[in-house]
Amino acid sequence: TKGGDGADASFWSTVSSAVTGAAALVQAAAMLYVTYSILKTVERDGAALAAQDRPEHRKVAELTKSEEEFTAMFREVTKWDALSTVHALVIQASVVAFLLSGILMAADFALTEHICFRKFKITNSIGDDYEVDGLKGNVLNVVILPLGVVSLGLACCGLAIHIIIGRIMSSKADKLNWKQSL
Repeated sequence: TKGGDGADASFWSTVSSAVTGAAALVQAAAMLYVTYSILKTVERDGAALAAQDRPEHRKVAELTKSEEEFTAMFREVTKWDALSTVHALVIQASVVAFLLSGILMAADFALTEHICFRKFKITNSIGDDYEVDGLKGNVLNVVILPLGVVSLGLACCGLAIHIIIGRIMSSKADKLNWKQSL
């Protein structure tokens, strides 16, 4: 059994950690090998591959060509000097929200006493008490009130603001592109 008392629990905890670590090492090694192989292929055959005319590449090239004007307009409206004060402040608000969320999560990771999220491993039981790294039967108890909610809320706010300002800038680029096409 994976649970139990004393030496049995300690043994399974050690096995779990060792197997998880070995899996992570295998995944990292596989990723490095694949990346190395791709880079070697591009280095060796990149020019020949780029020179080939393929039907599936034509569609991508056509799409890229059709979006060139919009992309140029988007770059123009998103230049920091071209932004209105309100848009610049909205972008800064998004950045601050992400940074504060990240700082809280980093502090939670670095401190010995967790402030945002309870310690919970795959070998723990959700039904156990907090003292034995359980969640008292509720998965939402992994979030420690209030800073866990604050951290997640800041991340969600930062994301929402980022999406909103991205759509506003896309709309501005569309309008500018449309005006220039007249």
